[in-house]
Amino acid sequence: MIQQPKIQHNPAMTAHAYLLPFGEYARTIGVIEEFQQVAVAQKTCVHTPQSKLLEAFVGTLAGMRGIKDLSLAEHPLDQDELVADAWDQKSWADYSGVARTLQQVSQAEVEKLITGLQRINQGFIRQEVELALAEVGYLVVDGDLSCIPVCKQSTRFPQVAYGHMSDMVRLGYQVGLVSLHSPRYGRLWLSIEHHPGNVTSVTQALNLVRAAEAALGGRPKRRPDLLAQRIVQHEQVGQVVWDRLATHRQAWQSAQAEQQQRKQQVQEGQAQVTQLEQVYAAKDRPERACSQLAKAHQQLERLHKRLTQAAEKDHKLAKSLQRLQQQWAQHEQTGQELTQRLAHLIQENEHNAQPLRILLRMDAGFGSYANLIELIELGYEIYTKARSAQVVRSLLAEVPADFAWVRVGPDALLATWQGFRLPNFAYPVQVAVARFKDPPHLKHNVLLYFGPESRCEQPQAWYVFYNGRQTIEAGIKEQKHIFYLHRIKVRSLPAIVLQEYLVLFAANFIRWAMRWMQTLPPPPAPWQPHTPSLSIKRAVQVGTHTSAYVHASPAGRLIAFTHLSCFFHQALWLPAQPTPIPKKMMIFSHFPWFEQWLHKT
Repeated sequence: MIQQPKIQHNPAMTAHAYLLPFGEYARTIGVIEEFQQVAVAQKTCVHTPQSKLLEAFVGTLAGMRGIKDLSLAEHPLDQDELVADAWDQKSWADYSGVARTLQQVSQAEVEKLITGLQRINQGFIRQEVELALAEVGYLVVDGDLSCIPVCKQSTRFPQVAYGHMSDMVRLGYQVGLVSLHSPRYGRLWLSIEHHPGNVTSVTQALNLVRAAEAALGGRPKRRPDLLAQRIVQHEQVGQVVWDRLATHRQAWQSAQAEQQQRKQQVQEGQAQVTQLEQVYAAKDRPERACSQLAKAHQQLERLHKRLTQAAEKDHKLAKSLQRLQQQWAQHEQTGQELTQRLAHLIQENEHNAQPLRILLRMDAGFGSYANLIELIELGYEIYTKARSAQVVRSLLAEVPADFAWVRVGPDALLATWQGFRLPNFAYPVQVAVARFKDPPHLKHNVLLYFGPESRCEQPQAWYVFYNGRQTIEAGIKEQKHIFYLHRIKVRSLPAIVLQEYLVLFAANFIRWAMRWMQTLPPPPAPWQPHTPSLSIKRAVQVGTHTSAYVHASPAGRLIAFTHLSCFFHQALWLPAQPTPIPKKMMIFSHFPWFEQWLHKT
């Protein structure tokens, strides 16, 4: 039986209603504790540096555009004592103090805080991994790069660089993002990595995969058998290179011998000419056109020409031999790397008792042949697009004029090939040419798939599933237009890295908190229960900026939305002592080695 709260004539009022249950939930799962445990080498006047970092996170949850919004917004967060109390703080600091703390925080302190928050994040991720494996038997992971452009006239942003951003060359940063399709939350962010603006997608595919495996606490079963086949092919190619090298070395040695022979002939010819010139001079004989001396001069000229030709031949063969030697050295180095990698893949399989089936969706920018080959050998099922326009043209040339295209969308048609061999690609893949209208043009792209499924028999499902990677693109828009990731709050590299991670963690945290709020007990009569929507945009832009009265009682707190709120007549009931969630329950039980790693961390 819920105890009826005492109605106050002048109850406390907050302008940030959702931040109160968010604070309650943050205390429950240990978020506040992680902030408080970080040792920050800064002095404390009124507010601790940990409190200021926590305030920056609460501001992120409220969707602040800039750090000044903490104090200078329409309803300043630093003046809301109820929110401070909900987050176990006596009060909030002014925005200037928060900015100074962020400006002076070190990289080591930021990494320690991120490690603590990532422990909480990984606990929820493992629950979703377990649920997804139980429901469908596989995980869907998306990776992408997101740009953070800055003003090109600015000189105060650290380690900034020019790069391709939104089809333009701009000054700024790039962040590598990986998301997991979650059965309960729709999308959960696994990782975010900071890079200068000149980083390109093709260099980050394997980094994103490694970050995903670290966050998931598991990995697919590697495919060393495929790598072993590639090593055999590599050795066959090496034999061809070695034979060419041996042939060129023999030819070069013959050319050197010929050159030495030509030099000897030139020396003998020069000696003969010198001797004849002395004889002719002693007898005062003129050199005539058909004389012996004239013939000797002609012979010497021919010998010099042959020596020049021999030297040119020797130089040409020497360059060719050097090129083949470099090719052979590179081939040997590649062979050693492949052999070491094969041993590493076998070892990883031996220590992977519970391999995961992971479907990886990536944009064409990540799909270089080298990346795709390595990802296939790492055990992933790949969904991507062809990176080269040459592949599109070559496949279109193979489509007959009367080919029956399969309609997969209102303006999209598909033609598929099973077991197609791309030029210079190690493994056969399933290929589909997509034709779609982009008025007034007709465009084409090529979808690639490697995995056990026969996607060519289900072209529409293939097309729809790959386009499902728009979820990460929607997540990037969410980060920029709801949490304002692209608005850098403080121009310090550790603070920028922390801001990026707080945005990622805030997006996940709100999803967890909104589902938790749906499980709260109903408020006492006459208030209607408030059922929060799972829309992140509505939670941030409306819920965290709506007004509510707070009625306290020994049994808990009643958050009753005011007549100025779109949730008028509704209320949330927060029990006095919610049952905390044990951290051990958030560890993915299928991976005991991860629990050992987490304990060491």
